[in-house]
Amino acid sequence: MNLDKILYCFDSDTYMLFEIKLKLDNETDKSKLYHWLLYDKNSYIIKKLDFISMSEKERVFTQGILKFDDIYATLFLDNEELKFNTLPNSDELNNIFINILAKILKKISL
Repeated sequence: MNLDKILYCFDSDTYMLFEIKLKLDNETDKSKLYHWLLYDKNSYIIKKLDFISMSEKERVFTQGILKFDDIYATLFLDNEELKFNTLPNSDELNNIFINILAKILKKISL
């Protein structure tokens, strides 16, 4: 599995939330190319969120709704409300997180 880039990254004390794009040759199915991953920093568990729809600053998943802007994000997940800081999308951060996520993703299957 080749990680192409991180499109969005949100951070809190206990979680990180990523939208990633995979590099898959000749693949056009967006559900296979784009994934939302919730990483629990305490348990080291990654949970894949099942994407349903989107608007400019909102994403809807079967598990809940993400609302975000350039500074903050809130994930309404089951009975929880998780608050995040929106991390800037820079090449430097993207490369750091790609390396970290690539190691983690080798252990799971999307």
